[in-house]
Amino acid sequence: ERYGAIGGRRAFHMPKGCRTILKQIFAGMCGISFLAAHHGHDVGRPLDVEIEDHPWDGNSSAGRKELMLDLEAEDPYCMISTLPCSPWGAWSRYRLAIGGDERRSVLEKRDAARPHLKLVNDTIVSRVKRGRHVLQEGPSNSDAMKQPEMAGVRKLEAEGKIFKVQCPGCQLGYHDKESGKPNHKRMEFWTTLKDFAGKISQLKCDHKPEEHEILQGRNAFGGRTRQAAQWPPQLDQMVLACIEKELMDELTQQDPENLVCFE
Repeated sequence: ERYGAIGGRRAFHMPKGCRTILKQIFAGMCGISFLAAHHGHDVGRPLDVEIEDHPWDGNSSAGRKELMLDLEAEDPYCMISTLPCSPWGAWSRYRLAIGGDERRSVLEKRDAARPHLKLVNDTIVSRVKRGRHVLQEGPSNSDAMKQPEMAGVRKLEAEGKIFKVQCPGCQLGYHDKESGKPNHKRMEFWTTLKDFAGKISQLKCDHKPEEHEILQGRNAFGGRTRQAAQWPPQLDQMVLACIEKELMDELTQQDPENLVCFE
C-alpha cells in the first residue's frame, strides 16, 4: 500500500521499480513521512511499535516478514531508520562499568535489542545492493554500531558505499520545548545521500556550553530525552530536500526509458 499525497498530487518521475520516495522504519512521530506526502510524493507506510492503529514489532518474525513484504511492494527510493540510545549509549557504558546487577541489566537489554540491530543491518545492506538509498540516524559513537549484527553496514562504509557523518543536534533545530535553549545532542548518520552527508559534515556548534539545555530530567512537557527522540521540522525538511536533490540528479543521468512517471 502506498500512502497518497496530501493536499493534491503532482507528476514526478522515479527510477524504474520505485513506487515511493521514502519509507520510515522505527518511525517515531513519522514527521518526514507526513512532510513528503504534503509535498506531493507517494510515501511508504511508516512502521513503529507506537503507531496506534497498526503497531509494528520489528523484533518479531511477523514484523520482519511484514517489512520485507512492504519493501517489495513499495520499493522506496530512500529508506530511513533510527537506532535507539538505550541500551547502547554513554549511560549504558557507565552502568556496565559499575558491574553487578547494573551490568547484568544492561547486558540483558542489549541481548533483547540484537534482533533490532540485525534487522536494520540486513535491510540497509539489501537496499544498497538494490541500488536504493538509505539513511540511518542514531546517537554519536553508539556501541550499537560496534556490534557484530551491524557488520554489514560497517563493511559498506569501509568500501565507500555509505557515508558516516556526525554533527551537533543544536544545528538541526533540537531545542528544549520549555526553556527554548538548544540541545547539543551529538548525532551520527550513516547514509548513501551524498548531498546530505556533505551538509551534515560541515555543521559545527556555535554555542557556548552554558547556552545548551542538558538532556536530563523533565520539563513541563515530560522527559527531555524522550522529547529529543523526535526529529525537529528543520531536520525533516533538510532530509527531504536532500532526497529530492539526489533523485533529480540521478534522473538527469538516466535513460528516459528507465523512468516511471506517477501522476
